[in-house]
Amino acid sequence: MEDPGISAAEEAHLWRFVAERAIHDLNNQLGGILSITQAHLARPIEDSELRDSLELINGGARAGRDLLLAMAEVLAAGGGAPDVISLENLLAYLHGNLKLFYPGAPS
Repeated sequence: MEDPGISAAEEAHLWRFVAERAIHDLNNQLGGILSITQAHLARPIEDSELRDSLELINGGARAGRDLLLAMAEVLAAGGGAPDVISLENLLAYLHGNLKLFYPGAPS
């Protein structure tokens, strides 16, 4: 990949930002799953298979949330003040990485 002119510190900061956003968004998704399953489990459910499934889904969402919280703590422990990056360098870097995930991205 071409060097878009960003430093290693800038690249680390960008990946940290991506990780923080992913953690935030996944946490929101898991929160929704927890809310829905808890609401259903709070009511009487005669179908034992349905109850078991909801409990499994709820337990998986709780475990996922615990993992995300641990990841957030690791990121917070290694954090410092963000580096400054020029908009031009940021866009060049992001475009290069976007092409990795979406080859049809415009040039």
